[in-house]
Amino acid sequence: MRWLALLLLLANLALGAYLAFRPLPLVVMPDIRALELNPERVKALPRIESSPAPATGAKPAPAACLEWGNFAAAELERAQELLAKQQVKSRVRELGRVAAWWVYVTPLRSRDEAERRLRELDELGVRDASVVTDDRWRNAISLGIFKTEETALAHQARMRESKVRNVAVVQRGDLLRLSSLVIADPSTALVGRVTELAAAFAGTELKAIACPPGA
Repeated sequence: MRWLALLLLLANLALGAYLAFRPLPLVVMPDIRALELNPERVKALPRIESSPAPATGAKPAPAACLEWGNFAAAELERAQELLAKQQVKSRVRELGRVAAWWVYVTPLRSRDEAERRLRELDELGVRDASVVTDDRWRNAISLGIFKTEETALAHQARMRESKVRNVAVVQRGDLLRLSSLVIADPSTALVGRVTELAAAFAGTELKAIACPPGA
């Protein structure tokens, strides 16, 4: 019953957040996320039968958990910091790598030339760029990694408007590792606080799940 109550609470909170905050346009930058929370992002899982009662003296497992995700590395760190400020304990759940779209300046002839181009980008106001050192893309300049092709192409267009030359987009399967945060047996008040935090992370969702081992 606790699992079902958590699921119903999430649905009500998501609907309230949707009515209170109209979705804002998505601003696609590596470190900026639009404020939006849609009720369809709160997903139910199939009903899971209760586990047998633990042995006498054993610590009972939480009845239900709240999962918040999915996050790329930078988003995960920011979400963890916000939860820590709220004194909320959570566990990281690794979800593996997924395909992502990479925006980059095509490889330069040498490291010195790449470093010069990087300084030029800084003068143009382009932040968070970096020189790539792995063999296949050596001396390219990374401009950002995005979950969707649409957002990557939009960022490419902005770079070109900023006079950045030779900007390309490619899909890669080795760049983006996703994770989620799991909160064990949350109270009604805690679910409400996390729902408010989630509004600042576009593309993430909250859902009730059966607690994974060790939660």
